[in-house]
Amino acid sequence: MEEKTFHEKITSLHANDPSDPFDRQKGISKWDQKVLEQQTALVLGVGGLGCTVAFALARLGVGC
Repeated sequence: MEEKTFHEKITSLHANDPSDPFDRQKGISKWDQKVLEQQTALVLGVGGLGCTVAFALARLGVGC
């Protein structure tokens, strides 16, 4: 049996659904996107650090 290349291993982790923004996260074992969608977060101050935190939380799908 042939060893998979790094690219093949990475692309096989997710379903490659371009319409789903959280598709790659779902390939992680024990990842439950529904739990994140039900969470809320309050970021006070969206300056240098807060802006990055707010962006990361939005990309994860928190509160979507």
